[in-house]
Formats: sequence, structure tokens, C-alpha cells
Amino acid sequence: LDWEPLKGQAFLQKEVGFLDRSLIIPKPGIYYIYCQVGFRGRGCNDAVSGPLALSSRVLQRQDSYPEPILLLAGVESVCGEQQWQGTASEKRVWYTSISLGALVQLDEKQRLYVNVSHPQHVDYRDGKTFFGVTMI
Repeated sequence: LDWEPLKGQAFLQKEVGFLDRSLIIPKPGIYYIYCQVGFRGRGCNDAVSGPLALSSRVLQRQDSYPEPILLLAGVESVCGEQQWQGTASEKRVWYTSISLGALVQLDEKQRLYVNVSHPQHVDYRDGKTFFGVTMI
């Protein structure tokens, strides 16, 4: 996901860096990682059949390991029978959010970022979608 590190309610602690959509860990330690992604849409055009499964993942990248490491993951289903019925203008608006949080041992210069399954449905309004880390 794209993040705005300075405007609105966004802020960065002095030591935590931000580069290329990632938070950069300043020093080794135990950190609390938190993330909420709000989703919204109308009807269920993205779902071929049945519910639409939305997912959010927090991943870690480090120079010494070529593949990203999954730290946190969540899934939420939307688009029950009621959203399928009616014309496009009659289809109901749906909202949901996926909240994640955990204590994790991290090393200096590791990068954390968020990946979602359906970025076109991410709700970027204030308070709906956020991501952060704080050293414990």
C-alpha cells in the first residue's frame, strides 16, 4: 500500500525511517507492529461467485534474505447474498476492516510493508487505514 508519512494524522518517530512504502527499523529490539486496513465497495463485481475474500498482510524484508517474510495476516469475507441482488445502483455499499497487531523481534534496517488483496477497495479516509511500529 501507498502511505503518507507526514500529512493528516501521519507521523514518524525520530528513528523510524520511511522509504519506498516501507517502515525501516532503526535498531534491534522488540517492537509492537499494528495495522488496520479499511475496505469499502458497492455490490460484488470483483467476486466471480460467492463471497469476496479480502486480505491484508504485514511483511518483512531484509537484505540478507531474498524473499519477504510474513509477519501478520488477516482475511475478511464480504458480499453475502444481499449484496448480489438488484441493479448496479441498487447494490448495497459494504464496509469492513482487518486489524492486526503483534510483538515481534526485529533487527536494524529491516523493512516492513503492507500488502492487500484488493487495493481498489482500500478506504484511505482518516482513521480507516493505518500502519505503524513502536519499540517496546
